[in-house]
Amino acid sequence: MKKVITTLALSLLSVAGATADEALSKYGKVYENRQAQLTVELVPYQEKNKAGLQDVLIRISGPDAEADGIDGKIIRYRPVHAGTGVNFQYHDTKDNKWYNRMGSRAGWWGADFYEVWLGNKTIKVWLNGNASSLLNTKHFLTAYNKQK
Repeated sequence: MKKVITTLALSLLSVAGATADEALSKYGKVYENRQAQLTVELVPYQEKNKAGLQDVLIRISGPDAEADGIDGKIIRYRPVHAGTGVNFQYHDTKDNKWYNRMGSRAGWWGADFYEVWLGNKTIKVWLNGNASSLLNTKHFLTAYNKQK
């Protein structure tokens, strides 16, 4: 019975465009800077990476994200330890290097704010608890896979 349920779950994940090791958390967080008109939505994967942290899908929206060519795009980031917190890095396939997009110096999932690096700007964003509770994480992986 357990094997049948596992097979069924894997089949459903495959239909949704995911694999078992790519399952996302059902909880995400939204950070904002209203003055800069910047919104950052984070949805972590359930599994931990080699560094013991969870990779995360992030969608950044706003004028500065648009100027940087990533407005509304969902991108996979890997968190890496950096001092007292973490940096979120994205992989640039053009030069095969990893670059920092945002960071926190107080952990990552419990952080009250992050710094987002877009172009030559550093923009602080703060947690929006109400928006976080309304964030629908179910469609993030599907939308991410469609962008590929």
